[in-house]
This record gives sequence, structure tokens and C-alpha cells, in this order.
Amino acid sequence: MRHPRRDFLKMLGLGTVASNSLVFASPKTSADTVFDLIVVGAGAAGMACALAASEKGTKVLVIEKAPLIGGTLPYSEGKLSAGGTALQKAKNITDSPQTHFEELQVLSRDFPDLSLVKLACDEAPKTMAWLDSLGFEYNPASPLPHTSEVPYKVPRTYVGKEGGLTLQKTLEKPWNLQVSVGTISVLLKHKLTDILKKGSKVVGVKAYSSDGEKEFFAKNVVLTTG
Repeated sequence: MRHPRRDFLKMLGLGTVASNSLVFASPKTSADTVFDLIVVGAGAAGMACALAASEKGTKVLVIEKAPLIGGTLPYSEGKLSAGGTALQKAKNITDSPQTHFEELQVLSRDFPDLSLVKLACDEAPKTMAWLDSLGFEYNPASPLPHTSEVPYKVPRTYVGKEGGLTLQKTLEKPWNLQVSVGTISVLLKHKLTDILKKGSKVVGVKAYSSDGEKEFFAKNVVLTTG
């Protein structure tokens, strides 16, 4: 299975109420069953993946088992960590993806795949720059010096003004645009039941809804579920 990712977002924590504008804009479904990309899960990672692909003209189907878009964002702190960001430079904080990686390498001890940690650290400041371009509104205290989970040596933890809800609202405008022009199709209340293969190659998914099971096909499939 291929996992094309440009922007990888990480989030967890606490929050308030869901933004309804995503709910009303998102349930635009496609009668087609063949797409360039299928994304399973419409939380932060799934939305970011679908947006990155759709902005390049890719025909994307997003499958979500919940009745709403956004995953845990409305209930989370929406913490993001990155080294070497524009906000750090503006506050005269010296940091880099390599420094971030070196700290995590020590903290994670026997992490099974440090190459994934390195990838996440390298991509993190690019993700923050992308969110900046979308108008992400930071909590004035960002970047924070540490979190309860990871005691960073320098401030590199970012939080929105409204926690995870800020991230959801930031993704909302480009998401609704791509849905409205048809580059992103969304199927809510659809549960993944199987991954379809042709030989060793993944060619699509099977999903169940109140209308029964249906098969969808794509050149690429990305799983962003928890």
C-alpha cells in the first residue's frame, strides 16, 4: 500500500464544541466508485492528506464512520510540535528539525523505527508553515516550553487559541472549497470493512453504511484512523 503524505499533523487533548460549518459542507458524495486517492478517516491527518492531494487536482474520496468531520479535534488540545519554525525565529528561539529529532531519539529510547521519528521531525516545520498560510491562530503563549508528555529543552509546542477546535476551523475553509468544487467527495457514516487487493497491490476498499456494503477503487489508499 502506498502512503503519500505531504503534511503530517499530530494532535491530542481537550476541547469544546464542534464547528458545524464543516458538517453542512462536507456530505457531498460522488456517484463514482473510482478515485485517484481514498483516505479512510476524516480527522486532522485525514483532512490534511485529502487537502494536500486535492489542491494538486487529485480526485479524492474520504470515508468516515462518524456522522461528523474532524475526529477528536473538537475535544482535544490540538498540540503540535516542530523545530525551526517561523514563530520560533520571531521569538529568537534557536531550534531545528535535527535538534528536535535528537531530543526525541533520547526520550523515545527503544522506539522501533527512528526513521519515522526523523520523517515527522523533518516534516513538522513544513506543516506549521502550511497552517500559517491558512491563517492558523496561535495561543499567545506558543511555542510552549514543554508538555506533560515530552519535556522539551526549548519551546517547540504549539497550541491554537481554542485548542483542537482552532485546527479544525483552520482546515475548514480550504476543505469546504475543495468539497464544493468536487475534488473531495465525502462519505460519512461509512465504516471500512475490508481492503481490496489485486495480487499484492491494494486497489481499493469496501465500506459499510445503512445502504449496505459498497466497493471503491483508487490508485492510492491512505489509512488515517487511530
